[in-house]
Amino acid sequence: MAKKKELKKHSSAIHTNGKLSLLERKLSNVLLYNAYDDLLTQRVHSINIYALAEVSGFNSHNVEVLKDAIRNLASVKIEWDIRNEDGSTKWGISTLLSSVEIEKGVCSYEYSRALSEKFASPELYGIINLEIQKTFTSSYTLTIYEICSRYKGILRNRETAYTPWYSLEEFKKFLGIEDSEYYSIFKELNRKIIKPSVSEISGSLKKYIGTDIVIVPEFKRIGRTVADIRFKITSNKQIPLALENREYEAIRKTEHYSQLVEFGMSDKGAIHVIKTTEPEQLTRNIEATQQAVQAGSIASSVTGFLSQAIKDDYKPKVTKTEKQKEEEKRKKQLALEQKAKEAQQAELEKQRKATSKLIRSEYIQALSEDVQANLLEKLKEDKPQAIKKLIKSLESPQIASELDAMIPGFEEELDSRLEA
Repeated sequence: MAKKKELKKHSSAIHTNGKLSLLERKLSNVLLYNAYDDLLTQRVHSINIYALAEVSGFNSHNVEVLKDAIRNLASVKIEWDIRNEDGSTKWGISTLLSSVEIEKGVCSYEYSRALSEKFASPELYGIINLEIQKTFTSSYTLTIYEICSRYKGILRNRETAYTPWYSLEEFKKFLGIEDSEYYSIFKELNRKIIKPSVSEISGSLKKYIGTDIVIVPEFKRIGRTVADIRFKITSNKQIPLALENREYEAIRKTEHYSQLVEFGMSDKGAIHVIKTTEPEQLTRNIEATQQAVQAGSIASSVTGFLSQAIKDDYKPKVTKTEKQKEEEKRKKQLALEQKAKEAQQAELEKQRKATSKLIRSEYIQALSEDVQANLLEKLKEDKPQAIKKLIKSLESPQIASELDAMIPGFEEELDSRLEA
C-alpha cells in the first residue's frame, strides 16, 4: 500500500448501523482501502494478514482474534438508506463481505456486486484517514468521525462545515445503540459517548492526539428535551503534522533506518523506502548490499546499488549451513514468541474474566431483589433442566454471557477498565 492511506468511503457505509466493534470497523475500512482501485475489475481481493493487522492498528500476531473479527464482518448485514444532497434517498441491503478465505498468511475476500459498484462510484463520500483511525479507542468515536468526514471537504472553501441535523433516534441507530434503554437517557448518551468522542476527535484532552478536524456538537430541543443533534466541523491544521512526526520518529528508531542511512541514503529517502517496502524484502535487499560491499563487487555508488537492490529485490546468497542455522534460529525464536504470547494471552484472559465478573456484580447489586429474581428466571427458562439446577443466582457462570449482553455499554466499560 504505497499510496496515501486515505479512503473515500461510501455514505451508505458511513450511515449504516454501528453494531461493529472498534477492531471490526477499522478492519472494514482497511479492506475497502486495499480493494478500492480494483472494485470493478476484480472479483477477489487479497491482503497479507499481518499487513491488515498493522494498518488497522492491531498490535498483535494473534490471527484467531482477527479471524473472529473478519467472521463477524462476513455475517453483518448492511442496510443503507443513502441521503442524497437533494434530500432523496436510495435504500438497499447486502452483507458487508460475501466471502473470506485465509491461506498461507493471505486474506482473500469478496464484496457483493451491489456494494462493489457503490463503493467504486460513490455518489456521496467521506474521506477516512487510515493513519488517524489507528488512534481511536472507541467504535463510537470512529463512527462519529466517519459521519463528520463526509462533510470536511467543504472546509476547502469555507472555515466551517456542518453535518445535517439528525434526530437522536437516527443518531443512535448509526451508533448501533437504538435498542439500549441505558442510552435512551440523553444525559448518559452525552456523558458516555458524545463528550468522550468529541474529545478524542478534537484532541481537547492531553491523552488524545486528536485528528485532522475539530468538532463541536450542537443540539435542538423540544421544550427541555434534546431532540436533534449535528456537528460543527473546523480544520485542525496542526494535528496531521503531529501524526506524521510521530510516525517518522518511530521509523527513525528502526534498524532498517539506521542501515539505510549508513549506506548513504538521505533521511527523506530512507523514510520513503521503509514506508513503501515490505520489511522482509528490505532485509533481503540490505543483506545483498552488505554482501556486495564485503566482496568489493560494487563498481560505483553503494547508495545507487542499494536503491537498485530495493527496486529489483536483490536477494543475498546463502550457504546450506547458513540456511540450516537460520532455520534453527527461526524455529527457536518462534517457539519463544509463541510461549510468550500464550502466557500473555492467559494473563489477559484472566484479567478479562475477573473484570467482567466485577462489572456483572456491580450491575446486579444495583437491581432490586424483585428485578433480580425476574431476570434470573428469564435467563434460566430456555436452559436444559440439568443446567437449570446449576444456576443458583445471577452470578452463576452458566448465564454470564447472556447477562453481559444485557448490560448497557458492557464491552466499552470492560475495555476501558482493562486499558486503565
